[in-house]
Amino acid sequence: MEALKAGRRKFFRIVVKEGPIKSPQIKEVLEEALRRHVPLVEGSMEEIAQTVGAEGHQGIVALVTSLPYTRFDTLEERLEKLDDPFVVLLDGVTDPRNFGAVIRSAEAMGAEAVIFPAHRAASYTPTAAKTSAGAGERMTLVQVPNIAEAVRKLREESGFYAVAFEGDAGESVTRLPSGKLAIVMGDEGTGVRPLTRKRCDALVSIPMKGTVGSLNIASAASIACFLASTRSKG
Repeated sequence: MEALKAGRRKFFRIVVKEGPIKSPQIKEVLEEALRRHVPLVEGSMEEIAQTVGAEGHQGIVALVTSLPYTRFDTLEERLEKLDDPFVVLLDGVTDPRNFGAVIRSAEAMGAEAVIFPAHRAASYTPTAAKTSAGAGERMTLVQVPNIAEAVRKLREESGFYAVAFEGDAGESVTRLPSGKLAIVMGDEGTGVRPLTRKRCDALVSIPMKGTVGSLNIASAASIACFLASTRSKG
């Protein structure tokens, strides 16, 4: 539904399970598809599962073009017009489910973009799209050759303050500064890479009170994006 409404993809067809449709959500999707003149065909649950290539589908699948990513320089031009934007940079997050979950949190909390590397990292795959619950259809996604270089450009060319979140950082944080803010987060196993850390203005951790030593990337990103969204405007 989010992909249909966002209108950023071309729909080739939607395949829906055979027989009467009981789900009001699926009925709503089909009605929207008809309004947009998207071809609808029926298929068995087995055919849909084979097309999806994953378990847990709900008896409906859309065959579409890839979601177009935004150019980094285009994003910079847009950010220049905003007073207190924040963006999220992912330094080598490899799990598509974590990637999708971060996109969902970023979109919910009002981030302007999620920036991620082109190599050795997750991209916006069907698994990431499903985990994002449709948020990726609305979010500006920017794929760059190098995250460390993207951090440098945001700081030096666009006036951003870059904060890297790391579990082992000595300084804990409960508030983030106003102004243009870049939140940088790394993969759960390796964290933010050394060069990227070096190019950030601050290295912080989320204060923990329980016995669990760390949060996964999806949970940490939710907290970081919430802190960014509740900043006082400067």
